Amino acid sequence: MKYQDIISRIVNNDLKDDIIQLTDAMHAKVFLHNKEPKLIIKLLLGDQLQKEEFRSNLFNSIYREDNLTSLIYKYGLTEMKDVTFTYSILSYLIGSPVSEYPNDELTKQIVDGVYAFTKRLEAASGEYTDLGIPHSLQIFEYFLSNSADSLMKEKLKEILQDEKFVMYLSKEEKYLFHGDLWFANILINEDTISIIDVEPLFFGPKNMQLAILISAYFLLTKILLDGNDHIDFNYIISLWHEEVHKEEILYLMLSFPIFIGMGKEQSFLEAPVDNETYSNIMNPLYSVIDWIQSKLKK
Repeated sequence: MKYQDIISRIVNNDLKDDIIQLTDAMHAKVFLHNKEPKLIIKLLLGDQLQKEEFRSNLFNSIYREDNLTSLIYKYGLTEMKDVTFTYSILSYLIGSPVSEYPNDELTKQIVDGVYAFTKRLEAASGEYTDLGIPHSLQIFEYFLSNSADSLMKEKLKEILQDEKFVMYLSKEEKYLFHGDLWFANILINEDTISIIDVEPLFFGPKNMQLAILISAYFLLTKILLDGNDHIDFNYIISLWHEEVHKEEILYLMLSFPIFIGMGKEQSFLEAPVDNETYSNIMNPLYSVIDWIQSKLKK
């Protein structure tokens, strides 16, 4: 397989039937090489070689033949219309996101897969502590100091005044976790699952990935697909292969909607949206926060 030929064809817009463009955002473009071996090609705006080196080393260290995550075969720089992009070529993962809220059997399959993924990230975390990857608490402190006023920023201020939230979030543990583990980033293929878009990656407490899984995947999925927040929190917790403190998980669950919400607020400043679009994006995140806070009050 001549990877450089694929990149050259993409740069020259010579796509034909075997290279399909999947997304075309300003900062990132994604393509599918649609013949064997199938590949995913990502182009990120600018020179991000250092980031890609980290991603390549990490992805290839946590990869197993179960295809839970991708391999990165090659990465480098290229030019498209006199603009620099960093490309990466990844193995293709089979499957699709859920179209309805998962039943108990599928829930167990998802939790088992994410647990295996979490343990692989834990094992690799010690190798990357000196690369400047931020801790989750640093992200919130950055948003507090550098973001414009918004409803989500007010919610962030409120949550950071809760001593228990700060206590759980600021534990000295440093484990890598996938910060955007919503339902579009977990692919289901019969009896296997695959986790894609393994970024952003941050450091956080040991149980952060479980908290993100429940808030970003199960709770947000229920809200988006079914229009309600009726999840079985205790059942999901019981499936995790380690004993956890429920209060800690609930507090850490607040991290996902705040992080995503603050990021969305910043993006709206750069590219404003109408009120309906704003509500469709932000209201589910506020619903996640409301559910968590209601559980913490009981």
